[in-house]
Amino acid sequence: MTDTLPSINAWPDVLSLIKQKAGDSMFNLWFAHISFISSNDVELNLNIPNKFFHDWISENFPNLIADAWNEITGQSPLIKYCVSENDAKAHASRVHEEIFNSCAQLELKISPLPTSMCRVSPFFPLSKSEMINRKQITDLVIGSGSWGTLTYTGPQLCIHDEDYLCGILGMIQKRKSPSFELICNARELLAFCEQNDSKGNYERLKKSLNLMLSCKITLSRRSSENKKKRSVKWDSSNILSFVGGDDTTGKLKIVPNPYFYEMYLAKDYTLLDIQRRAKIKGLISKALYRFVMSHQYMSEPIPYSIETLNQVLNLNETLPLWKRRQQIEAAVEELIKERILIKTSRVDRDANKVYLIKHPVKSKVGYIENQKPS
Repeated sequence: MTDTLPSINAWPDVLSLIKQKAGDSMFNLWFAHISFISSNDVELNLNIPNKFFHDWISENFPNLIADAWNEITGQSPLIKYCVSENDAKAHASRVHEEIFNSCAQLELKISPLPTSMCRVSPFFPLSKSEMINRKQITDLVIGSGSWGTLTYTGPQLCIHDEDYLCGILGMIQKRKSPSFELICNARELLAFCEQNDSKGNYERLKKSLNLMLSCKITLSRRSSENKKKRSVKWDSSNILSFVGGDDTTGKLKIVPNPYFYEMYLAKDYTLLDIQRRAKIKGLISKALYRFVMSHQYMSEPIPYSIETLNQVLNLNETLPLWKRRQQIEAAVEELIKERILIKTSRVDRDANKVYLIKHPVKSKVGYIENQKPS
């Protein structure tokens, strides 16, 4: 029982037939995300984003895929689905191993990308006027090194969008959902993000979810096998796979993209860190928190130039240097107050340097467990 060439080549035709029968909008929303794995005269193995997709298709189009496959190939195999959440973990593990093998350990110590988006982020501390008129970004370099390049394309996201993303991931973890999705009322998500359930906040949440649905993160990585003829592998994913809701009841369905999560966030966005981040008020403080948390604990302060942090925190480059330094000072002070940084962290105004030491408290994000905070 092996794959036959007609079966392997049949999937594009099967998708075309499904599109004709289901319609463009329904196809693009539910069926375009399904990919072919293998087939034989007994089984047809397909890759599906998550259990939510599987359940919805099984309930609303129980026979469509099987009928389309039979019409194109004349075969009637048993359809088996591989949920992408499991595939995403395996894929992320392979990619991380490739990147680790292609660059020096020292480089990973200073910049652990792409397992966390710390160097440059698609989330900007935008003003209210900037949030109304979002810029469109193309190939913003989030991280780069000997391993390759990580880029972002899509609308300019803000720190509030990151708040909602953290809230979504935090609620999924807290509920220990068997499938990687969040079904909740909007007021619950807003409360988790420490916001009230006003109409304005609800509309901002809806807009944010749709923005994260339309963006793209692309990782291009170079192989380390042959330096003269390095091959380039790439993969792209959006942040959210699906969003939907009911304005009357406030009920929401949100499905984060499992590939995006496993590739970039799984080791950084723990429930503990999401809850700690929610207590931080300043937008630039939250951006600095993301950067600080991406680094391993070191007992000696690490100096960063104001210009380096300007890029890392996505500060407004049109502001004078003293103003940006002032913003960073306020962020450092808030993180000291929240016991994220220890008191010796500081901004050297004369040298335009920032010295950061984070608390060595117990956490999954690079902390030391058996040392008391200063």
